[in-house]
Amino acid sequence: MNVPIAPMLYAPTLRYGVLDAEMIDEVVDLARRIQVDEVAAGGTIDFLNHQDSNAIAWAVLHGAELLEIDDQNRAIDIGFRALIRDALAEAMSQKMTDKQVAELLRFRFGYSEVHANAIARTEIRLALGHGSYCGAVSVGMTKKRWLLSNDGEVCEGCQANAECGWLQISAPFPSGALAAVDHVGCRCDIAYTGLPKRDSYGVLRS
Repeated sequence: MNVPIAPMLYAPTLRYGVLDAEMIDEVVDLARRIQVDEVAAGGTIDFLNHQDSNAIAWAVLHGAELLEIDDQNRAIDIGFRALIRDALAEAMSQKMTDKQVAELLRFRFGYSEVHANAIARTEIRLALGHGSYCGAVSVGMTKKRWLLSNDGEVCEGCQANAECGWLQISAPFPSGALAAVDHVGCRCDIAYTGLPKRDSYGVLRS
C-alpha cells in the first residue's frame, strides 16, 4: 500500500545495502541469546507478535538505520539514532503495539503524531520482515514469495514482486527488495519454503 505519510522521513525505497551471511548470522545469534534470556527470566516468546526474537534482534542491531531526519527536518546524528534504536528494541521486547511505540516516539523524541505513527509502523515492519528473512536463511529455507496486503491499494513495485512467484531466497525481487517491507506504508509480507532434503542420517542431499 502506498501511503503518502511523512515521505521525507525515509528514502523512497527501504534498502540496507548489504544483507550478507555475516549480517544474518549476527542477527540470528543475538536472537538465540534473547530467547535464552527470556526463558531464563521465566517468560515465553510470542512468535506471532512483535516478540519474534529475530525481529527484536534486528531492531537492536539495525533499528532506525534508514531513518533520515528528526521532526525539525534535520539530519539525524549518530547519537540520536542510537537512542531511537534502543527505544525501538526495548518497545518491541515489551510487546508494545504500533500505537504505543508511536506514543513513545512522540514524547521521548519530539516527533509529531503523523511522523511518530509512520516511524513506528515502518520500523516494526522492517524488523519483522528482515528478522524473518534472517531466520528463514538460518534454518535452510531456499525459496521465498512476495505476499500482497489485502487492502486493495497495492503499488506497482509490490505488485511486480508478487507476480514473479517463487524466487531463490538470496535473489532480490523485481523492485530490488530482499525482504519486506519495501517502502513507507508497505504492508506486504513474504512466505518462505523449501527446506533442503536430508537423508535418514541428517545429511544434506543434493
